[in-house]
Parts: sequence; C-alpha cells; structure tokens
Amino acid sequence: MNRPTIIIFTIVLAISTGAFLSRSSWQSLKTQRAEYAEQVVAARKIEAERTDLLKKTADLESPFGKEKRARELGYRKPYEKPLTLE
Repeated sequence: MNRPTIIIFTIVLAISTGAFLSRSSWQSLKTQRAEYAEQVVAARKIEAERTDLLKKTADLESPFGKEKRARELGYRKPYEKPLTLE
C-alpha cells in the first residue's frame, strides 16, 4: 500500500472510533433535550394557569366583580325589584 492510502485509512479509522466512542454522549444529549422541551411546555402551561388565576382574582376583587358575584348568588340591591316574565 502506498502512503496516501494508509493516511486516508488512518483518518477514516480515527473518525469511526471517535464517533463510536461518543455515541453514548450523543444519546445523553438527546435525552436531555427531550426533557428540557417537556419542562418548557410544563412551565408555559403553569404560567398560563397562573395568569388566568390572576385575572380571576383581579376580577373578583374589583367592585364590579364583587357585584357580579353577589348577583350570581341571588343578592340584589334594596331598591331593585326582580323581573318576572310571563
């Protein structure tokens, strides 16, 4: 065999060995990326729920929200008469 063939063979062998030995590292990276993606989705879901709860809390603590809730529970102002439909 001539010298360029030996050099090419050695380079290919080195690259193949490196790829084989780093296989577990690449699999670990893939697993970590999948885990990270799942946690990002979970965090976004939690943040959306938190935002929704903050909006509901702000609505219930406002005067209009309190009045709305009281009316849902059947309360009315003293001078109001219930509307009856025939």
